[in-house]
Amino acid sequence: MSKFLIVPMDRLGVVGVQKNAMDTIKEINSFIADGKQVSWLTCDTKLVTDDFPEGHIYSPGGFIVESSDEVKEQLKIKDVIYSELQGEIKNNAYIRQKKIALYVGKGTAEFCWKPLMEVLDLAGFSYEPIDDKDIRKGFLDDFHIFLVPGGPDAGESYYCGMGDMGYDKLKEYITSKGNYFGICAGAYLPLTSLYEDNRYWLNLIDATDDQDLDYWRTGTGFV
Repeated sequence: MSKFLIVPMDRLGVVGVQKNAMDTIKEINSFIADGKQVSWLTCDTKLVTDDFPEGHIYSPGGFIVESSDEVKEQLKIKDVIYSELQGEIKNNAYIRQKKIALYVGKGTAEFCWKPLMEVLDLAGFSYEPIDDKDIRKGFLDDFHIFLVPGGPDAGESYYCGMGDMGYDKLKEYITSKGNYFGICAGAYLPLTSLYEDNRYWLNLIDATDDQDLDYWRTGTGFV
């Protein structure tokens, strides 16, 4: 019977239980790439461990990793905190490696996609940069996740490179199989416009901005 470890990612005020969250995630990604069994907690869950035999509540986002001497040694070298699970594992979802495409074509900006590349590299995510020509050729079908960084406006610049064909390919990808993650102007792109003359948004989701292309807003939100 396989044994497992819990690698907590709990927040402790303005800091985290892990000394370096990015290094921790990078190690987890290396385990996933090596085919090791990895899952993460989907909600607050009480688990029995060697450190807490009475049970301890761990926050969602904590990783459960198939244990081995090699895994434990690797975590120790990177100074990653973990505990050995002693009881039932529950409220966990298994993680499988995903192919990620990062948009670097017309409409985005280097000052947006370059920092995103740095973050992905720090956390050990593998990805492939693609541009507007790749999208028009249908290359998105080879990926599970499409990351779209920001640009200089509210999303209208993407049309400059993708055109109608690229937009059709992107719509087909999002509605049929893909996972879309937009940042800044990239988050505007799938919105539904209130105005007929806005041909630049994809009109895919039931959300909009009443200022349409005249935006300049900041903040975060889930759609």
